[in-house]
Amino acid sequence: MTTIVRAARPATDFEIVPRARLRDTRLSFGARGLLERMLSNTDGWQTDAARLADESPTEGRGRILAYLRELRGAGYLRTERCRDARGRIRTQNLLHDAPATGVEKPDAGVPDAGPPASGAPPRKEVPISKSKEQKHARAGARGPEQPARAAAEKSQDAEPAARHGVLRHGVLCWTDDDRVEAERLAQEHGSKTLRAAGAAVRADGLDPLPSRVAAEIEQRQKAKLAGMAAAEAGRRMLRIEALGRIQADLRLGLITQAEAAAAAQKLGIT
Repeated sequence: MTTIVRAARPATDFEIVPRARLRDTRLSFGARGLLERMLSNTDGWQTDAARLADESPTEGRGRILAYLRELRGAGYLRTERCRDARGRIRTQNLLHDAPATGVEKPDAGVPDAGPPASGAPPRKEVPISKSKEQKHARAGARGPEQPARAAAEKSQDAEPAARHGVLRHGVLCWTDDDRVEAERLAQEHGSKTLRAAGAAVRADGLDPLPSRVAAEIEQRQKAKLAGMAAAEAGRRMLRIEALGRIQADLRLGLITQAEAAAAAQKLGIT
């Protein structure tokens, strides 16, 4: 049996959380915690998966994205399209403090002992900004393109279209700037590396936009450098231990000075 010890309730700086939301069994505990973390901010708060991952010492961007997919599937997170002042289509994620209409309500479970929470917060939607790469304008409703324009945009290395964008080297391009950036990344890292990074971004449930693919490549390079540094540190430690054994054998008279020098030279130590 678990006994709950409740602290005194403060007058300010606290959240009123509906029990139905905390006991939504469609969500993992991690997704429930992330939901409450995001809802604790004021309206207009903006963030992305990378920033949320920075707040957790053990969960990376991939885990945060998995939690966000849970919230989207349960109706707490949705995406809407709108036009900005210049008429361009933008996408925005909206976070609900209750499942959106049309999504099955969670089972509140059996209430526990203790006084009920006073009142309930009004339903609110907290916009979550998309990271820079997510702010690319999406292609809106377009009329049929003229054959001349289509021929001008088509290049020899263009891959099959993805929705309204074009894949180049595994990178989804919506604009001319995207295509230029994809070509630059291909020249810098190689098409094979670019395609592998794009596949990793798609595995996270995201479109492989140029900035996302570039971030994935940078993350892989950092991990590779860290692995190389760890391997070198391990080899150095082995050399130090071997040198210690050589010196011990020399002190005990088990080997001569010349033999010790030869053994040290094999280890790369002069």
